[in-house]
Formats: sequence, structure tokens, C-alpha cells
Amino acid sequence: MALHPPAVFQESLTTRRAWQSTIPEACNAALERSGIDYATDSKEKKVLQALAIWVEQEGKRQAETSGEHAYHNRQHISDTLTALGFFLEFDQDLSPQDKTLCLIAMLLHDFGHEGAKANKENTNRVSQEQRTIDLLNHPSLALLEPSQIQIMKAWILGTHFPSVKAMHDAYLHNPSDRLLRMQAYINEADISASLTQALGYPLTRLFMLERDGVEPALPEIQRTLQKFHHECLISTPVAKHYLNRE
Repeated sequence: MALHPPAVFQESLTTRRAWQSTIPEACNAALERSGIDYATDSKEKKVLQALAIWVEQEGKRQAETSGEHAYHNRQHISDTLTALGFFLEFDQDLSPQDKTLCLIAMLLHDFGHEGAKANKENTNRVSQEQRTIDLLNHPSLALLEPSQIQIMKAWILGTHFPSVKAMHDAYLHNPSDRLLRMQAYINEADISASLTQALGYPLTRLFMLERDGVEPALPEIQRTLQKFHHECLISTPVAKHYLNRE
């Protein structure tokens, strides 16, 4: 089956941003997009939907107390789920359970994020991704097998920036390995919205605002975005297609 035109992918991200859809809405849309029958009942789907409500509620609580981060917030999580749904859609080697577990990892990958500024100033060598894993105590996770929990945690750790190149290299060395391919999908979905023409500039501005605490100047945003385009890693054929990097 042929992939959608890149414009469909990029317009879906832009439209979702305009609608400001909730995380549960983005999760359900990603499930449908990835080819998982909405009526099908599975423990993985129950976990995903329960966690989506939890993450949305925690985001609302943060917004009402200390305020959400400019970039690492509920809208970013929804962006990543939207992109991942497209990447998973036509991968016939993955089971519905595989795809749903991948979506769970994507949903949780930035849970409890302390912000880009805190990451920049972090000197205790405990990564944001490890802190995220330490916060994952929702009772629904008990429905998953221990092996699934370990895979999910490994994928989250694989989004840590110093690990990303090694993850992409491992996938390129063995693209038929489904776990490595799903890790690559997660890492690529994490940055996809920022690589689109419509969202690249505004999202770069928000990231810099979160990281530096001051409104960035236009030339600084343009330089940062150009650097990001030059250095980012996109390895899977489906992500290359949707992001016009073939």
C-alpha cells in the first residue's frame, strides 16, 4: 500500500495544533491511523487510554499551578503521537500489540519533563528520561508483561539525546529488527513537527524560549532551526518520505 503524500502528513500535524486536541483525542486518532481497530479490546489499548487520561490530567494540573513549559507540554506529546501513527500505519511486520506499546512509550517519553532549561543546567548526570521512568507509577501499567515494561523503558531511554545517534546507527545496521525500527520511529516522531515547514519556526521559538527563559531574536531562531535541520537524524524510509528528506 502506498504511503500518503507528505503534504497529508504535514497538514495533519498543523491541523492538530490548530485544534489543540487533547492527549486522549490524539491517542485515539493515532490508534486509528496506525491501523488498530478501535473496537478491538486489548490490555495494551486499555493501558494506553488510561495513561492518556492520566498524562492529560497531570498536564492540566501543571498548567494550573506552575504553568506548562513552552515546548515540552501536552501539545508536544500530541504532536509526537500524531506523527507516530503515520509511521506505524503501513508497517505490516508489527502486530497491534507492538504498535500500541510503541504508542505508550511515545505518550510517556516526556512525562514529568522539567523543561529544556533544567536539562541544560543539569549537572547530576541523571537524565530527564531516567527521571521520567522513575515517575511511571500508574496502576494501569501492572496490566503489561514485565518484558513489555522493559522494552518501553528502553525506548524512552533511547530518546535521550546522547543516545539517539547510536539508536539510529543500530537501526541502519539491522533495519529488519522490529524493536530497533520502533525505536527509530519514536525518535523521529519526537522531532517531526519541528521539521515541517509550517511548524518548524514557531516550535523552534518555543523551544528556545523554554531553554533560555527570554524571547529569542529572529536571527537566532533561524540559525537554530537551520542547525537542527542539518544535525537531526531521520533514518526510516517512511519518515524520510513524510518529511521530504529522501
